Amino acid sequence: MEKLEEILNQGLSAFEATDNPADLDQVKSRFIGKNGALTELLKGLGKLSAEER
Repeated sequence: MEKLEEILNQGLSAFEATDNPADLDQVKSRFIGKNGALTELLKGLGKLSAEER
């Protein structure tokens, strides 16, 4: 859960700091793209026990 909050805070900061569409696309890819931080975290969700989910 802490990792999720960390990714959320980093993502929000990065999106707020972006001032042009090209940078926005890079930030989007970094966090929610195919190999993005949030995507990787969600992929690991299946490996957690039921209690941890």
